[in-house]
Amino acid sequence: MPFENSVALCEPYPAAINHGRWVAYCPNCAGSENVGADDPVMMCFSCGNSHLAGKLAPVQFPTERRTIEQLLVERPRQNQNWTPDETVEQLAIENVEHGAGKITRGGMDS
Repeated sequence: MPFENSVALCEPYPAAINHGRWVAYCPNCAGSENVGADDPVMMCFSCGNSHLAGKLAPVQFPTERRTIEQLLVERPRQNQNWTPDETVEQLAIENVEHGAGKITRGGMDS
């Protein structure tokens, strides 16, 4: 399927964080790609967004993005994970429960 440089009119894919990286998961093939809030679209390099005729998929970032990033950057990279079903309050509680402190290396990617 050739790449189409336009955004599909579809439900946005929810952004998530996996090991400190913003990602979106493809509902067509279960692939995932890094995404960024400055250009919130995704092209799945596994299936080429064939279900969208090769068009880019819109990506939805949470309104609390900066707060989520601030909470996760206090954790080691392997524990910098967030899914849209988790609240900011849950992340803060987890940080307290696990003694997360300021990490000086390995901050969030955007």
